[in-house]
Amino acid sequence: MASKLPAHKIILAAGSEVFKAMFFGSFVSEYNEIEIPDIEPAAFVIEPETVIDTLYAARKYDLPALENHCVEFLEKNIANDNAFLLITQSRLYEKPNLEQICIDFLKKNVEMDNAISWLMEARFYELPDLEQKCVDFLKNNVASDNAFSWLKEARFYELPDLEQKCVDFLKNNVASDNAFSWLKEARFLNLPELEHKCVDFLKNNVDSEHAFVWLKEARFFDLPELEQKCVDFLKKSVAGNNAFLWLKQAQFYNLPELAASCLDMIDKNTAEALDATEFTQIDLDTLILILERDTLQVFESKLFQAIVTWSEAECVRKQFLLAPRNQRSVLGRALSLVRYSLMTIKEFKKGPIHSGLLDYAEVKKWKKEILSNTNSTERLRCSKNNFESYLKFDIELTPMSIEPGWFLHRFKARKNIFIVGFIVLNISKNKSNVKLVLWNKNTPECIFNQTKNLSPSPDTLTFLLNKPITLSKDNCDWYYVRVNFDELADDRQMPNWRPLSCGVIDQRGQKLKDISDYFEWCPHKENSNVISEIIFYE
Repeated sequence: MASKLPAHKIILAAGSEVFKAMFFGSFVSEYNEIEIPDIEPAAFVIEPETVIDTLYAARKYDLPALENHCVEFLEKNIANDNAFLLITQSRLYEKPNLEQICIDFLKKNVEMDNAISWLMEARFYELPDLEQKCVDFLKNNVASDNAFSWLKEARFYELPDLEQKCVDFLKNNVASDNAFSWLKEARFLNLPELEHKCVDFLKNNVDSEHAFVWLKEARFFDLPELEQKCVDFLKKSVAGNNAFLWLKQAQFYNLPELAASCLDMIDKNTAEALDATEFTQIDLDTLILILERDTLQVFESKLFQAIVTWSEAECVRKQFLLAPRNQRSVLGRALSLVRYSLMTIKEFKKGPIHSGLLDYAEVKKWKKEILSNTNSTERLRCSKNNFESYLKFDIELTPMSIEPGWFLHRFKARKNIFIVGFIVLNISKNKSNVKLVLWNKNTPECIFNQTKNLSPSPDTLTFLLNKPITLSKDNCDWYYVRVNFDELADDRQMPNWRPLSCGVIDQRGQKLKDISDYFEWCPHKENSNVISEIIFYE
């Protein structure tokens, strides 16, 4: 239904030649009404939503004052969502000032979320200044989250400078968390420079955190050099505390070289590897693989305690009641691979017998074999000799030149040997504490630290190591052993039997070699040696 708008025809005629002709011309309506068929009533009220219609009405009906008022209103109400529409209207109604104001507004308000769309509009409306403003903004605001999308737009709009800016940014910002995703995009977009940059970054930044993940990705992207780089890094970085974890990964990824490095590390640092959390997570086949090795540098009692711990974890995984029969069940053949005959009777009682994992016949068998063993210490399964050896220092009736309370010695090996203990001459008072500390020149923490309380006070003190110390003839590092006494005996300056710095190698009562064939030995001061014997295996 049409709306009627009351108005004074004299005022309308005075403001518009069109209305004047309609009211007072030759086609005047006898009803004093005129019909405006193409304009809504709301167009006669200037509002943001209707101002364009008002401007149209003002132009059609020749209302210059209203037209100017509409233009002024538009100039004051330019916004992001209407600026390009106003440019269209300004051109339609030949309002160049309004157009320039819109362009200036747009140039001042280029932002991240509109730069691309405004660039497209600038080209459509042939606005080179605005187009350049958008391009400059994009070039100055390239970031990780927009570089690839803007690069694609740069190609679409044929903007080589912006494309190169994006490529340069990406090349300079390759990082661990984006290298592979950017490598994928580089291949898709045919960006060889960026692809090479990503690969070089990955090859130069392999570390423990990323090595296995990057190795997997290297295979996916067919990057054999990166794959080998990861494998080489892992081989060099295998340590006792990660050997079992990396062995599992090496088996999963079929990396025989890495698996061999892991097994070699487990051989040389068996005690540390067994203490790692990952040891309890290996499967039974891997456990058997380890127990079958002849090269483990560990006491058999430690190895047995490790499989007990593993069996407890396996029972939990299988939701078995934690009991010896179930532990024996999950261990299967692994239980028989422990070489119980290498233990001392003391360790056999404390470990296997006390655990309840062996049956009566097994206990009887191994106990008989252990009792026939003449060694006083546990033999290492990696030892080539069945019998322990002693470095026995020569003794002499002489006063001891000392600094009160402590004695320092250093030594290194001339053969490949495994030290398992030290025997120290007791020169302290009764009930005094005696501490022995062992460390390596390149080891930040001590290798062994033990204190004994002398009550009663024996002539010698035996310090047995909790893990063997491997000395290699090819390793030139010095080892240091220090003995601390709380209180020295009152007669320490009187002539007495004291160890010297020379001696012989003794095995089962037979003197085999001179000390110089096995060791370089240097007390801190002359006549200050308190180590009377060193127990070792070859």
